[in-house]
Amino acid sequence: AAVTNGAKGTETIFLDYLAPDKPAAVQKAAILALANYMGHQEVLRRLRVTVQRGDEPGIRKDAIRAMAAISDATLFRNSTERFLTDERLIDSVPLILGIMASKGESEQALTSAATFLSGAVPASVRLELLEWMLVTGEDSQYWQPKVGALVRDEDPRMRALAVWALLRVDEGTAREWIGVLQAEEFDERVLAEVRRVEARLGM
Repeated sequence: AAVTNGAKGTETIFLDYLAPDKPAAVQKAAILALANYMGHQEVLRRLRVTVQRGDEPGIRKDAIRAMAAISDATLFRNSTERFLTDERLIDSVPLILGIMASKGESEQALTSAATFLSGAVPASVRLELLEWMLVTGEDSQYWQPKVGALVRDEDPRMRALAVWALLRVDEGTAREWIGVLQAEEFDERVLAEVRRVEARLGM
């Protein structure tokens, strides 16, 4: 890859190594090389197929990163939008939305992220997305309508993390929900986070 550095015509070498019958290590090396072919439509198409048809999560995520490396924000969004509705690729959603945000599309990525917080989504994905949302989304208007449902989520791990969204809403709303949680919450993990948020709010 360092030798060819995306030189025209050399992509066929690496596309051949991207075949699903090749060992995983060979495919990963090919993907790394293909990340040098900026704007190359056939490379982008083959990487997209690798994501859609691959069984190995590591290879899929490497391919998504390579797609990001060779496309601008619009092209990446258009190339990956179907991935967000494919149940097989649900574990790749946090990566895709994170890349979208890094390419300047934070608002759209945050809007999409909120749709993956339901209980039907695997817990690992929900937790990863919520953690990312808390770092990325600072607008109180974004959190105000969401915080109530989040702090009452069925999963105590989600509730414990969601408590930190109270730092993103207005003080009156934060104090109100802290009072509710102190009265109704029984999971010590959640209550410990409530106390930390209280301290941050100076309560």
